[in-house]
Amino acid sequence: MFKVIQKRTGRTAYIEPDQKQIRQRQIFLFAMFLSGLILGSLTVRQGENIIFDRLYLLIRNYIEVKQTQSVWINFNNVLLKRVLTLVLLYCIGVCALGAPILYLAPAVHGTGIGVISAYLYSAFSLKGIGYCALLLYPGEILFTAVMIFGCTISIEMAGKLLHSMRPPQDLPEISLQRYSVRYGVLFLLCAVSAVLETAMFTIFSGYFQFS
Repeated sequence: MFKVIQKRTGRTAYIEPDQKQIRQRQIFLFAMFLSGLILGSLTVRQGENIIFDRLYLLIRNYIEVKQTQSVWINFNNVLLKRVLTLVLLYCIGVCALGAPILYLAPAVHGTGIGVISAYLYSAFSLKGIGYCALLLYPGEILFTAVMIFGCTISIEMAGKLLHSMRPPQDLPEISLQRYSVRYGVLFLLCAVSAVLETAMFTIFSGYFQFS
């Protein structure tokens, strides 16, 4: 997972991942997201009627509440949820043993999207597909990319911290400031994804009535 080299002194030195290794890690994280997406879809298909009934009430009430709220409130709700997710990834990244959790994070996110998508398709057919394509996916696609980049950055930080706890070794360069700046860019992109989702909902939600 984290590449090191053994020196003649018996000390190990941390090697920064190159672009190829970073891309491979991102591909793996994306594969975890797709696995969660498939798992969520299969869960809905094999679910019992009581699960469908609860999902129907939950999704219908959620949409109705959003339609009665102002654009500003909807934006704040979406932004808060996504910012909290990034804050959690940030905090896990400064934990030396956080890497396994970070690898699972995209799968958990994908499972949630898979459940909602599969239910909307199963219950409302073309209307459900339209809702996903216009209201759900645009913002979620961007935020999923933000999540994958965040997990990549946090996995790198967690790897450095873990390596620094294993003497004898040459300590890797650990810069919390650089780590925070990189996450600052992700928070900006997170805000963009919230704007996109809110805009799509404001424009198209009136065409979807699940009653």
